[in-house]
Amino acid sequence: MPQSPIIAEDGSMVANANSFVSIPECEQFLLDRGLVEEPITVNLASLIIRAMDVLLNECSVAPYTLPLAEQKRIPNELKLAQLFAVTYILRNPEIDQPGTGAPSVKRERVEGAVEVEYFGGNAGAATDSPISRMIRVKEMLSKLPRSTECGYGNRRIYRV
Repeated sequence: MPQSPIIAEDGSMVANANSFVSIPECEQFLLDRGLVEEPITVNLASLIIRAMDVLLNECSVAPYTLPLAEQKRIPNELKLAQLFAVTYILRNPEIDQPGTGAPSVKRERVEGAVEVEYFGGNAGAATDSPISRMIRVKEMLSKLPRSTECGYGNRRIYRV
């Protein structure tokens, strides 16, 4: 299956944008740090999308959810957060794969209140999110203004 192209958002509401960084930006970032050598053989588009998936769960990124609803400057810290996430995923390919972070949902029931049962029987146990191990990513995101778009807590919840 062909990979979707990376279309970087520059703050001007770019049509079909799916990233804050472009492939050339990512290449240069990794080359400058000696993490890859030319010719680059890793699938950067896949790494960029996986890094974006990690970022989109964070409340500080909520005001920049793509596609943008209005023109705004994309903070350099947000671009760096995505690049550092790419770096971490490159070094730890299993980091954002199913079964390595929060437990998988076994059953979910909604009747006035939400009841969720997890595989493994540790529904009340604290779990590790992929971003919790990405120190530089957390550092960059902490420099973004606090968002009130997420309500209670500091993580967004997506149900698919």
